[in-house]
Amino acid sequence: MSIVMVIVMSITMPFSSASAGLTVPAVNEKATSRVDAFVFQTLYAKRYANFLSVTNAGYSFYAYSNNVPFMKDGALVVNTCAATLNIDMNDFTVLKALMVLKDFNADTDKNMELRYQCIMAMSALEYDDVMDSLMPFQAMLDSSKPADAVTAIWQLWTRSLDEKVENQKIKKGGEALIYSGNCDYYLIHFANDETNYECYFLEARAR
Repeated sequence: MSIVMVIVMSITMPFSSASAGLTVPAVNEKATSRVDAFVFQTLYAKRYANFLSVTNAGYSFYAYSNNVPFMKDGALVVNTCAATLNIDMNDFTVLKALMVLKDFNADTDKNMELRYQCIMAMSALEYDDVMDSLMPFQAMLDSSKPADAVTAIWQLWTRSLDEKVENQKIKKGGEALIYSGNCDYYLIHFANDETNYECYFLEARAR
């Protein structure tokens, strides 16, 4: 799907019944439809692989991680190709997903790749596999609707979140809520003076 088609399409229904919208409300108090960790990883991989095949973007696709899982605060922490996940051991659903959104030391191309990876991960947290079948049908009936989950999240960023991220003034170690949909999404500033590493993390938190 071309970038032009992506931009003109509008966002549709996420996992939860509440509309995601294009503005950032206060934290949504309604409980999240938490996503199974294995389903999340599968949706991410499927959608990202399809995106790369359609766009020929030339980005790397990391299918696995060698990092060993560990327990923290009663949750299983697993580094995956999509994000670092905090997983509920009772039902294996995602409690948190931490992703690098912007590396201040990286070039534009690398940061665009990080942005795409965050978009794919968000699509897997906001839209289930049922929507993969439903959204193309909805788009046929109403051309203003996006034809797939990735397009919907892409449009959310281009219309709203890119500007919000750019305008944020977050102190070192601080955070700000930038979007509340099925999950709440926080922009977190991280800096390590010793290694001269500085980045923005995007963290999705289930409610």
